[in-house]
Amino acid sequence: MAGRKIGFRSDEDFPDKQRVAWENTKRAIHARYPCYGYNLGIPEYYVVNGYDEGGYYFVGIGTDDWQWKVSPASAKLLGSGIVNAEVRQLAGSLGVEFSENVIIHTNGGVYELLDDRGNSLTVAGEAYLPWDRLATVHIGLLEMFWIEPGVTSSDRETVKDALSFALEFAQSPQKWVYDGYKAGLDAYDNFIRGFAQDRHQGFGLSINAEAWTECREMAGPFLREARDRIGGSVSERLLKAAAIYDAIHEQMRGVRDLFPFYGRNPEDMRDKDRISRAVAHLERAKELERKGLHELEQIVCDL
Repeated sequence: MAGRKIGFRSDEDFPDKQRVAWENTKRAIHARYPCYGYNLGIPEYYVVNGYDEGGYYFVGIGTDDWQWKVSPASAKLLGSGIVNAEVRQLAGSLGVEFSENVIIHTNGGVYELLDDRGNSLTVAGEAYLPWDRLATVHIGLLEMFWIEPGVTSSDRETVKDALSFALEFAQSPQKWVYDGYKAGLDAYDNFIRGFAQDRHQGFGLSINAEAWTECREMAGPFLREARDRIGGSVSERLLKAAAIYDAIHEQMRGVRDLFPFYGRNPEDMRDKDRISRAVAHLERAKELERKGLHELEQIVCDL
């Protein structure tokens, strides 16, 4: 069972929500419950693994063991808004050529660098955030979660519930999907239209390609584990669905490789051949997704 505290910086009671999140997180850590929250570093989710009297310690993208790390002197300059030669050299080694206009966002000692051409890079920091800094940068979303023991469902019930939710989500219900966004098959059409419309930087397209590729990469292993756990009459359908989602992952990986999020090149958005190949991958993925959703529907019915 998950507990959480959520809010926005624009809320009138935002300071109160920050404090409640802080007190609840400390209480959960003392109870040895896993904790995680949003944007302790960059706008991603982090595991909170400790605290002191002033703030949170955390691990995740951009923390001390992160491979993209610079010297303390360069990190200090980043904290002052200065990108020096060492940072530019690191970026270049990763295929990121920054312009002269670089904006530095920092939260929890993790540095996110963005330039006016759409290039980005995350540089390691100290992985510590004062509790009253939580949700004060970027979009100002406050989310802190902890996981408590709860009732355990059977493997069969868990798989059925998970696939039922996936099928519901694929219909773009308003309670889950924001206006202007789509899920399921319609989401592929949105993605394809994006390549026709977003010719400036491609930030949204590349981050979606990265996220979708990871999601579809996990689908096949999930379905195969479900087959191993519950077996029976749905075994063959679970394996068939797993193979379909493996194939979707390959198509999405093709999009990601053409428009990578890390080392993104805004010039790629003007490459008609590259765009055409990405769209072809998405069209094939959409047709495979149609078959995959059909298999999931049959599996849920059988369960």
